[in-house]
Amino acid sequence: MRIKHAEKASRRSRTRDILLTLFSYLFAVGMIGTAKAEYPITDTTRALDTVKLMLAAEARGDQRALEELLAEEHLRISPDGDVETRSDIVGSLAGAQNKEGAKLADHADTTLSEVAFEETKAGVIIVALQDSTRQPIVDGRNASLRVTFLLEKRQGRWVILLAHYTPLGGAGS
Repeated sequence: MRIKHAEKASRRSRTRDILLTLFSYLFAVGMIGTAKAEYPITDTTRALDTVKLMLAAEARGDQRALEELLAEEHLRISPDGDVETRSDIVGSLAGAQNKEGAKLADHADTTLSEVAFEETKAGVIIVALQDSTRQPIVDGRNASLRVTFLLEKRQGRWVILLAHYTPLGGAGS
Protein backbone atom coordinates (compact mmCIF):
# COMPACT_ATOMS: atom_id res chain seq x y z
CA MET A 1 0.00 0.00 0.00
CA ARG A 2 2.79 2.43 0.81
CA ILE A 3 4.34 1.98 -2.62
CA LYS A 4 1.07 2.91 -4.35
CA HIS A 5 0.72 5.96 -2.12
CA ALA A 6 4.29 7.02 -3.00
CA GLU A 7 3.57 6.54 -6.72
CA LYS A 8 0.45 8.72 -6.46
CA ALA A 9 2.36 11.43 -4.59
CA SER A 10 5.14 11.29 -7.17
CA ARG A 11 2.64 11.60 -10.05
CA ARG A 12 0.94 14.52 -8.31
CA SER A 13 4.30 16.20 -7.83
CA ARG A 14 5.25 15.72 -11.49
CA THR A 15 1.86 16.97 -12.63
CA ARG A 16 2.20 20.01 -10.37
CA ASP A 17 5.70 20.74 -11.76
CA ILE A 18 4.44 20.46 -15.34
CA LEU A 19 1.51 22.75 -14.63
CA LEU A 20 3.74 25.31 -12.90
CA THR A 21 6.13 25.28 -15.86
CA LEU A 22 3.24 25.70 -18.28
CA PHE A 23 1.77 28.51 -16.17
CA SER A 24 5.16 30.27 -16.07
CA TYR A 25 5.44 30.05 -19.84
CA LEU A 26 1.91 31.33 -20.38
CA PHE A 27 2.55 34.14 -17.92
CA ALA A 28 5.76 35.13 -19.68
CA VAL A 29 4.29 34.98 -23.17
CA GLY A 30 0.81 36.28 -22.51
CA MET A 31 0.77 38.47 -19.45
CA ILE A 32 3.98 40.44 -19.73
CA GLY A 33 3.01 43.31 -22.00
CA THR A 34 5.12 43.10 -25.14
CA ALA A 35 4.67 43.19 -28.87
CA LYS A 36 1.02 43.70 -29.79
CA ALA A 37 -1.14 41.04 -31.42
CA GLU A 38 -0.55 42.63 -34.82
CA TYR A 39 2.79 40.82 -35.01
CA PRO A 40 2.24 37.54 -36.82
CA ILE A 41 3.71 34.41 -35.25
CA THR A 42 7.02 34.03 -37.05
CA ASP A 43 10.48 32.83 -36.17
CA THR A 44 11.35 36.42 -35.24
CA THR A 45 8.43 36.71 -32.82
CA ARG A 46 9.50 33.39 -31.31
CA ALA A 47 12.85 35.08 -30.64
CA LEU A 48 10.89 37.82 -28.84
CA ASP A 49 9.17 35.08 -26.81
CA THR A 50 12.65 33.94 -25.73
CA VAL A 51 13.41 37.47 -24.50
CA LYS A 52 10.11 37.55 -22.57
CA LEU A 53 10.89 34.19 -20.99
CA MET A 54 14.31 35.50 -19.96
CA LEU A 55 12.79 38.60 -18.36
CA ALA A 56 10.27 36.44 -16.48
CA ALA A 57 13.04 34.04 -15.36
CA GLU A 58 15.07 36.98 -14.04
CA ALA A 59 12.03 38.30 -12.16
CA ARG A 60 11.45 34.87 -10.58
CA GLY A 61 15.16 34.27 -9.93
CA ASP A 62 14.96 31.07 -12.01
CA GLN A 63 18.60 30.11 -12.50
CA ARG A 64 17.84 26.93 -14.46
CA ALA A 65 15.67 28.75 -17.00
CA LEU A 66 18.33 31.43 -17.47
CA GLU A 67 20.99 28.78 -18.08
CA GLU A 68 18.84 27.43 -20.92
CA LEU A 69 17.97 30.82 -22.43
CA LEU A 70 21.37 32.53 -22.23
CA ALA A 71 24.20 31.41 -24.51
CA GLU A 72 27.43 30.24 -22.82
CA GLU A 73 29.17 33.38 -24.13
CA HIS A 74 26.28 35.68 -23.17
CA LEU A 75 27.16 39.22 -22.14
CA ARG A 76 24.92 41.79 -20.50
CA ILE A 77 25.70 45.47 -20.36
CA SER A 78 23.78 46.80 -17.37
CA PRO A 79 22.19 50.27 -17.18
CA ASP A 80 25.25 51.28 -15.12
CA GLY A 81 27.60 50.17 -17.91
CA ASP A 82 28.86 47.06 -16.10
CA VAL A 83 29.63 44.05 -18.31
CA GLU A 84 28.36 40.77 -16.85
CA THR A 85 28.78 37.23 -18.12
CA ARG A 86 26.21 34.45 -18.01
CA SER A 87 27.88 32.94 -14.95
CA ASP A 88 27.87 36.36 -13.21
CA ILE A 89 24.14 36.75 -13.84
CA VAL A 90 23.11 33.23 -12.84
CA GLY A 91 25.46 33.19 -9.84
CA SER A 92 24.24 36.55 -8.53
CA LEU A 93 20.63 35.38 -8.32
CA ALA A 94 21.28 33.03 -5.42
CA GLY A 95 23.13 35.72 -3.46
CA ALA A 96 20.65 38.51 -4.25
CA GLN A 97 17.67 36.50 -3.06
CA ASN A 98 19.24 36.02 0.36
CA LYS A 99 19.83 39.71 1.06
CA GLU A 100 17.02 41.48 2.88
CA GLY A 101 15.70 44.46 0.92
CA ALA A 102 17.35 43.33 -2.31
CA LYS A 103 14.86 40.57 -3.10
CA LEU A 104 13.01 41.14 -6.36
CA ALA A 105 9.29 41.67 -6.04
CA ASP A 106 7.26 38.57 -6.92
CA HIS A 107 4.75 40.75 -8.76
CA ALA A 108 7.41 42.45 -10.89
CA ASP A 109 5.80 44.16 -13.86
CA THR A 110 7.83 44.45 -17.04
CA THR A 111 6.51 45.73 -20.34
CA LEU A 112 8.18 46.00 -23.72
CA SER A 113 6.91 48.50 -26.26
CA GLU A 114 8.17 50.11 -29.46
CA VAL A 115 9.56 46.70 -30.47
CA ALA A 116 11.71 46.63 -33.60
CA PHE A 117 13.24 43.56 -35.24
CA GLU A 118 16.22 43.31 -37.55
CA GLU A 119 17.13 39.94 -39.00
CA THR A 120 20.81 39.24 -39.64
CA LYS A 121 22.66 36.30 -41.16
CA ALA A 122 23.51 35.09 -37.64
CA GLY A 123 20.14 35.68 -35.98
CA VAL A 124 17.95 38.58 -34.96
CA ILE A 125 18.38 41.90 -33.18
CA ILE A 126 15.47 43.10 -31.05
CA VAL A 127 15.30 46.70 -29.83
CA ALA A 128 12.53 47.85 -27.48
CA LEU A 129 11.53 50.25 -24.76
CA GLN A 130 11.32 48.48 -21.40
CA ASP A 131 9.29 49.90 -18.54
CA SER A 132 9.68 48.08 -15.29
CA THR A 133 8.81 48.22 -11.64
CA ARG A 134 11.26 45.34 -11.25
CA GLN A 135 13.50 47.14 -8.82
CA PRO A 136 14.62 46.09 -5.35
CA ILE A 137 11.73 46.49 -2.92
CA VAL A 138 13.64 49.13 -0.95
CA ASP A 139 13.77 51.30 -4.08
CA GLY A 140 10.34 50.80 -5.68
CA ARG A 141 10.91 53.25 -8.55
CA ASN A 142 9.98 52.58 -12.16
CA ALA A 143 12.81 52.20 -14.62
CA SER A 144 12.60 53.01 -18.34
CA LEU A 145 15.31 51.52 -20.48
CA ARG A 146 16.12 51.15 -24.15
CA VAL A 147 17.00 47.47 -24.48
CA THR A 148 18.81 45.65 -27.26
CA PHE A 149 19.01 41.87 -27.55
CA LEU A 150 21.03 39.80 -30.00
CA LEU A 151 19.74 36.26 -30.44
CA GLU A 152 20.96 33.30 -32.43
CA LYS A 153 19.15 30.08 -33.28
CA ARG A 154 21.04 27.01 -32.11
CA GLN A 155 19.80 23.46 -32.46
CA GLY A 156 16.31 24.70 -33.26
CA ARG A 157 15.93 27.12 -30.36
CA TRP A 158 16.76 30.76 -29.76
CA VAL A 159 19.47 31.72 -27.28
CA ILE A 160 20.39 35.23 -26.17
CA LEU A 161 23.98 36.27 -26.92
CA LEU A 162 23.82 39.90 -25.79
CA ALA A 163 21.53 42.09 -23.71
CA HIS A 164 22.29 45.81 -23.56
CA TYR A 165 20.30 48.09 -21.25
CA THR A 166 20.50 51.88 -21.75
CA PRO A 167 18.74 54.09 -19.20
CA LEU A 168 16.58 56.83 -20.62
CA GLY A 169 16.90 60.38 -19.31
CA GLY A 170 14.85 60.88 -16.15
CA ALA A 171 14.28 57.14 -15.65
CA GLY A 172 13.17 56.38 -12.15
CA SER A 173 12.75 59.98 -11.08
